[in-house]
Amino acid sequence: MSIAQHLMASTVSYPSQAAERTVWYFEDSVGAQRPAAGFLVAESGPIESARLVAVVFADDPSRPVGRDLSIARRIAKDPAYAGRSAYCVDLRRYGRPTSEFQMPGWVYGLSCHPLNMMNERLKGMPKHPNPFCKFRFASMLRQVAKHLVPAA
Repeated sequence: MSIAQHLMASTVSYPSQAAERTVWYFEDSVGAQRPAAGFLVAESGPIESARLVAVVFADDPSRPVGRDLSIARRIAKDPAYAGRSAYCVDLRRYGRPTSEFQMPGWVYGLSCHPLNMMNERLKGMPKHPNPFCKFRFASMLRQVAKHLVPAA
């Protein structure tokens, strides 16, 4: 059973927000080298510009989906837990002006739905995170400069 089928078939309510963070669900990410399904925890607000907290992988059939969801919800309540869980990638060290590491490229390919929209999943288009990354930003500036400065 896929994560979407599990979440839609469940009678349990899955609130998507905890304090100032939102849990998003994703499956079949676009061109991803990493996760195929799981949960993305982000600061509340539009996912396209939100700071990302963690990705919890939920594509291991040997683990129940409920366990992965509870890990994501725990991270939403306490982001420090992201650094202690073996089932997730802590994204807090990326996407800040002071970051020393580039945001993993596969994050930009995630197709996300908020958990409270699971039953209306087909009605809305998925959202794609577009977190800030100073390394990608610098690369874009170099490309723009390259096209603006005429070749000698």
